[in-house]
Amino acid sequence: MSDSWPTFHGNIRRTGYQSSTGPSGSITVRWESELIPTGPSSPAVVDDSLYIGGRDKAVYAINASDGTTRWQFKTDGLIESSPAVTTDTVYIGSQDGNIYALDRSDGTQRWRFQTGSWVDSSPAVVDDTVYVGSHERCLYAIDVTSGTNEWKTQTDAEIMLSSPAVWEETVYIGSRDKSVYAFDRNNGTEIWRAQTTGEVYSSPAVDDGTVYIGSEGHVYAIDTHSGNIQWSCKTAGGVVSTPAVSDDIMYVGSFGNEEGYIYAIETATGVKQWSCKVSDGVPASAAVADSKVYIGSLDGNLYAIDATDRTELWCFKTEGTIESAPAVIDETVYVGADNQIYALENDPKSG
Repeated sequence: MSDSWPTFHGNIRRTGYQSSTGPSGSITVRWESELIPTGPSSPAVVDDSLYIGGRDKAVYAINASDGTTRWQFKTDGLIESSPAVTTDTVYIGSQDGNIYALDRSDGTQRWRFQTGSWVDSSPAVVDDTVYVGSHERCLYAIDVTSGTNEWKTQTDAEIMLSSPAVWEETVYIGSRDKSVYAFDRNNGTEIWRAQTTGEVYSSPAVDDGTVYIGSEGHVYAIDTHSGNIQWSCKTAGGVVSTPAVSDDIMYVGSFGNEEGYIYAIETATGVKQWSCKVSDGVPASAAVADSKVYIGSLDGNLYAIDATDRTELWCFKTEGTIESAPAVIDETVYVGADNQIYALENDPKSG
């Protein structure tokens, strides 16, 4: 495969962007997995293997070509964290309070690091350090090889699903205390915090000197250096979805009152370029490839939308709800939906 999607939202800045073309026309199911109860855990795809966590407490490695399971590793808690994959290791958190480092080839445990509470946050791996948050109000920096703690720092409330984004020498993360934090990635010193109007479950996406993040009822653009809020944009409902950023537009989902929206918002101004209403909420995050937006919903549909004019290119109905972000590799999109994982590609019969 010419591309990879090694971590939640594609890269350590969490922008959700891939240079692949992605499937656009009529699609077909290349494969769907055996029964794997997934939730918010999103797939990482590297070197023809897909990695994902399950609500059955297991981490899975799946053959990306045919959907067969290569190995699984059992933890003692549900897994809503998404894996981060390096050359030889898979890093992931569990609700048993551990962060695990697993051998990519066979799933054997290299080390595990015990925190004080659930770990639903998805790790970011930069150089020799794993960064990840936990429900005990802590952001950890852990040595990738030994699993020893380099430093930890605290927020004023739980870090839920918010996953750290890393840009240059700074780690960004959200918290239930209605704040977005910037920490020095070398020692955990707080650089700034920005106050939002609601609890933050969304993960930050960092692009061109700006942090984009959602909270209850708003999406924010925050200056990476000063922490000043550049703009906020009101949404219909809460935002758990992590913004995807491409070509001066960010794409994000919202949910509330049994309906949801998908938004395209100008990154410079916070002005909504377009929105799409769907029948249920959109807690899932989007992936963007070649001017196409891929995003799932609690209605069970994975939508492919033209990024320029919101035209629906296709809609694929799964057998469950979608809380996870898709991964795009070449002309294939991978997504988890309750009890199945799907690989969708262009239908060769359509010409």
